[in-house]
Amino acid sequence: MHIPMTDFLQCIDQNIYKLWLEMWKKDQDIKGKWYGSIQERLPVRPWYNQLKEASRDFITTINRLRFGHNTAPSHLARLGIIANNICPHCELREGTMEHLIFDCQNFLIDRLVLASDLSDVKIKCDSSSRPPPLEQLLKDKNTYKPIYKYIKNTIKTI
Repeated sequence: MHIPMTDFLQCIDQNIYKLWLEMWKKDQDIKGKWYGSIQERLPVRPWYNQLKEASRDFITTINRLRFGHNTAPSHLARLGIIANNICPHCELREGTMEHLIFDCQNFLIDRLVLASDLSDVKIKCDSSSRPPPLEQLLKDKNTYKPIYKYIKNTIKTI
C-alpha cells in the first residue's frame, strides 16, 4: 500500500511546531527573557497580522518595545553606542524606557493623556495616574495605540 507524502505533512508540521516551541522555551533561560515574558505563547502569525491600518512605523515602534531593543539611552549605553545613559529630557535619572514612559518629569501632561487613553481600553492606572509596568502593558494589544501615541507626542522615536 502506497501512502502519499502529502498525508504526512500535517504530522510533520505539528512535530516541527512542537520542537520549535520546546527550543523557544529553553532559549528563554539564556536570552530573550523580556520578550518571553511578554509573548508567553508562541504565535503562528505575528501580532500585527490582522492590523490592516497599521503603519510600518507603528509596527516597528511596538516591536522595539516588545523586543527590548530601542534607542533609550540606557540601552544604547549598555551596547556601547553612547557613553551617557542619563535621560536627555530631564537629565535626572537613567534613561530607561520605563523612565521615559512612566517617570520623566518633562512628560507629566502627556502621561495623564496616556492614562486616560489606557483607561479607554480598560487598563487601570494607580492614584498617581501611573499605568501598570511596561512589560504588563505590552502583553495586551489594546494598549499599543495609546503607547505609540504617547511615544510620538513625547520622545518621537525609539
